[in-house]
Amino acid sequence: MDSLRNTPRALSNISSQSSIDSLASQCVLCGLCSTTCPTYQESLNENRSPRGRISLIKAIANQELELDDHLLEHLSTCLHCFTCMKVCPSQVNYAELIHYADKELYLSGRTPPLFIRLLHSFLINNKLHRLAKSSLHILYKLKIVSLLKRLGSSRILAYLPNQYKKPNEPAINETKHLLITGCANQLLRPELIDSSINLLKAINLDISILKNEPCCGAIEFRSGIANEAELVEQSLTQTDKTYLSLNSSCTAHLNDYKTNTYFELLDYLFENHWQDLVKLQFKTDKKNILIHNSCSRKNRLKINSLKDKLEQLLPEQIFIEISNFSCCGASGTYSLERPELADKIASPYVSAIKEAEVNIILSTDTSCGLHLKHQLEQSQYAIEMMHPVQFIYQQTIN
Repeated sequence: MDSLRNTPRALSNISSQSSIDSLASQCVLCGLCSTTCPTYQESLNENRSPRGRISLIKAIANQELELDDHLLEHLSTCLHCFTCMKVCPSQVNYAELIHYADKELYLSGRTPPLFIRLLHSFLINNKLHRLAKSSLHILYKLKIVSLLKRLGSSRILAYLPNQYKKPNEPAINETKHLLITGCANQLLRPELIDSSINLLKAINLDISILKNEPCCGAIEFRSGIANEAELVEQSLTQTDKTYLSLNSSCTAHLNDYKTNTYFELLDYLFENHWQDLVKLQFKTDKKNILIHNSCSRKNRLKINSLKDKLEQLLPEQIFIEISNFSCCGASGTYSLERPELADKIASPYVSAIKEAEVNIILSTDTSCGLHLKHQLEQSQYAIEMMHPVQFIYQQTIN
């Protein structure tokens, strides 16, 4: 691997090249995908449409083009929203093709900016992750984070919560259900983990959390390092367990590996514990609430919207969806790596949210929620961002 990484313009192996050529040749170049692609709609550059990227990937696989800086830019701006796959009449597996491109970008030596690599390290490496949690606890206690947030304008500072408390962990018992909290949630949304555990307790559902839970591998996979998810699978091999996830991106990524089946926590509760949920008592204060249906949910997991069930469970609330937008521009750490482009892609969606006079955004995808909240706050629009599970628990009457 090291020798390949240090060889510019290195390609993978011949068998993958031929299969990629065959896969790319399924594209009939009709261009329907361009009408839904956020990066094409923003740039109107054919090379930044799925059709254009497929042509570039095919040429790279056939060694007709070299991975120069221009090609790197066109390929690396893909959001991996996979909206294109929903409209493709030829059902081209664009996900497979763009992952091939991600691997080629990695092998060519293309790496994210230093601060993004550091962020990835703190999310992925267990020791660094534990250090980050302990450090955050101290920094918040000394009020250093609040000071930095007032003085600085860094986006990563904006993504940090206003308060931080290490999430409580349930006692390690032999339970059927195992909660995958997500490495980002442990650092950025600890209150979500506590709310989830408390809601599960309220309906008498026993849950346990992995000690030193690993990153699901989505970050490394997106960076072109394909074997990271296999390492995670070694930690999640108890086939008698029901794995419940708090982040749609993690759920979608893990379900690409079929050792186990991973469920979105709230969808699982709606399907299997609806009667337990409806027995709870809820507050009746009315709010305008946006349900953000992330790309991971609608395009990869292909899960129906939560709106109908939430309306049945909490009839006093006003739930809305804004469905005529393909992607918010967050896409994991994309909004940190390419903030200007991510902001432009989010802009029409953010305007629609403000017009709807929304009080709260509910998102099962952490990066989407943080990105949208930041965009709205930048335009002086105060809003809360929560996971739907967190909102349900907050509405319960204890």
